[in-house]
Amino acid sequence: PRLPLPLLAAPLAALLAFSPGLLPLSFVAPAEASTFHFSGERPSLGPTKDRYLSMCPKTPNCITTSGDVYVEAYVPPWEYPKGKEMKAAVEDLKAAIGKMPGLVGITAERETNNEFGKGYYVRAEFESNFFGFVDDVEFLFQPDGKTVDYRSAARMGEKDFKVNRTRIKDIRVELQKNGWKSVGFN
Repeated sequence: PRLPLPLLAAPLAALLAFSPGLLPLSFVAPAEASTFHFSGERPSLGPTKDRYLSMCPKTPNCITTSGDVYVEAYVPPWEYPKGKEMKAAVEDLKAAIGKMPGLVGITAERETNNEFGKGYYVRAEFESNFFGFVDDVEFLFQPDGKTVDYRSAARMGEKDFKVNRTRIKDIRVELQKNGWKSVGFN
């Protein structure tokens, strides 16, 4: 019987990670390009009623500020510095996203408007180097003028070996240079 290719991808990735000499150098993809493209279908994401990001599925390849704080997928939202205009905070975020490896691009951004006021939405896609797995990352600036919710999820598979969690942490560390912080943490 043949196994679906996505089921083979994770074991093959693990094998290659521990066996760097397994492939001839001419076969290794450059850092900016993927050898394979397991991009999956682009999900229809975006804030619900311009107020909430989607919940994560019950798989460990997604993290979000939305939902139950007692589940593994939960992460605290961020706050940008008091007094900073939302427009400047959006630019901080886009600059931080631009420094992350694997960025395909910012695929959506727009103002939001709900019963509490105006906010802003940013969506980016990232692709892994070798296999070309795509992750969708969303950010929602709330109308309170300080809080940013986010969601980061792999399009395919069940495990991501904490790639999404690590990327979000790296973006947060970059934003901390501009005074950003996680809610509940200093």
